[in-house]
Amino acid sequence: GGLPLALARKAKRVVAELERFSAVTPFEPSEIKASARQLLAFGVAQDDLIARLRTLGDISAGSGSRIGDLVSIFGKARSAGIVALGDLNQLGDRGIPIFETLKTQLSLTGDELRKFVSTGKLRFPELQKALESMTREGGLFSDAMAKQSETINGLLSTIKGEFDLLLTKFGEAVADSASLKE
Repeated sequence: GGLPLALARKAKRVVAELERFSAVTPFEPSEIKASARQLLAFGVAQDDLIARLRTLGDISAGSGSRIGDLVSIFGKARSAGIVALGDLNQLGDRGIPIFETLKTQLSLTGDELRKFVSTGKLRFPELQKALESMTREGGLFSDAMAKQSETINGLLSTIKGEFDLLLTKFGEAVADSASLKE
């Protein structure tokens, strides 16, 4: 009996981590859970789950892409072990500067990179490193989820304030019309 109990504890810990993580992102908890399930299915270790979600979440928030789409592209490339030109094109089409990042990272020209990729030489760890570099401090998508959450929360707070003000004015108008009838 020790192993099932240990696995159950670990699963419970991962679920709690996912809930804490989703609370500080601009994503719905259901999106985070679905993305986590997908990453696990693609072979990402439970211990690496939050780190991968943070990277993909920041890129998603910063580029305006759906996190589920990025998880799918990432997971398929991870499973294959080799990154196809189509994978890079899908990222590029979403406003993610993957070609520029990889050219810099691998010290290649655009033509050299295309040849490198089309001959099956671009391995998944290089893609993961490129994506992570975009979300590190100073990277294009650094803290993008936090920034988007602040924007959303700020907007919600403003809307709530405006709505409260509207209710107050409505209440005053109702009170004024009631006093006129007396």
